[in-house]
Amino acid sequence: MVIISWVIVGFVAGALARAIMPGKDEMSWGKTLLLGLVGSIGAGTLLTVFTDKRFALTGAGIFWSTVGALFVLFIYNRANQNQDS
Repeated sequence: MVIISWVIVGFVAGALARAIMPGKDEMSWGKTLLLGLVGSIGAGTLLTVFTDKRFALTGAGIFWSTVGALFVLFIYNRANQNQDS
């Protein structure tokens, strides 16, 4: 059940990050899911370390997962921008 909640939160966080981040993203649904999962796992790990609580399918969990996904998307866009130049 934990993996299913990661997939759900990861996909939602990835989609929200893509909607919030300015600019056009040429990204498939699979990459969006992966982006959200990486951001969600990273943010979830940091929250667990600093707060000793788990936020999986709560509003705070989705918020921080989206923040993590925004960070990962920013790095992804910068890496692709440098390759295009």
